[in-house]
Amino acid sequence: MASREAPVIEASARSVNEAVARALETLGLQQDDVAVVVLDAGDPGRILGFGARPARVRVSRLPIDAADQDAPEAPRVSSTRTTAAPVADPGDAASVAETARHILGELLHHMHFDEARIEVRDLDPLTLNVRTPDAPDLIGPRGETLRAIQFIVGIMVNKALGQHVRITIDIDGYRVRREGLLRELAVRFAGRVIEAGTPVHLEAMPPNERRIIHMSLADHPDVTTESTGEGDARRVVIRPRG
Repeated sequence: MASREAPVIEASARSVNEAVARALETLGLQQDDVAVVVLDAGDPGRILGFGARPARVRVSRLPIDAADQDAPEAPRVSSTRTTAAPVADPGDAASVAETARHILGELLHHMHFDEARIEVRDLDPLTLNVRTPDAPDLIGPRGETLRAIQFIVGIMVNKALGQHVRITIDIDGYRVRREGLLRELAVRFAGRVIEAGTPVHLEAMPPNERRIIHMSLADHPDVTTESTGEGDARRVVIRPRG
């Protein structure tokens, strides 16, 4: 089946993540549905923001028959290292994992996290876990730094391979623990909704965490969920069913 033309928009914001979020909101799509090209990574500027430059991205909807096979361009990341990335066979999961592990290692080196050790936790879907004594710094407030690292590594790996590969990056098992907490949270608040008979609005969450809440309660007989709000303020509402 022939591909349909994909709408393309450009967006800018203080960071690459915020610019992509704005573009996704305009298109009404999820990140897995689009290809992202970083036109300008931006610059936070000096003290008080003088000299700041916004990040700019170009976001395009993937063709319907592409099924996540996009190959977005990667931002340039300088590094003092000269080791070359291994040549990967896109059809070999172990080879792809090694390329991703190498790229993540170079990025962490550039960020001065040289004590970090990277392990391949799973090949399908590809999951890398970073063990480091500096885990809180790499995770960031509410996982923001971790999400940014995963986003950048994903773009760089896709560029290196010439195809889309879904990559999950974890730091000392943070994502596993967080998912467990969110599932417990969903069940606990569902109980409150049933008891009180009124909706409960959860705190604002990123898309991947909202998805965990939705999936945890998808088959619940007494409550239903929906997302409301825009951008960083988007949150899940749990309501009585029926």
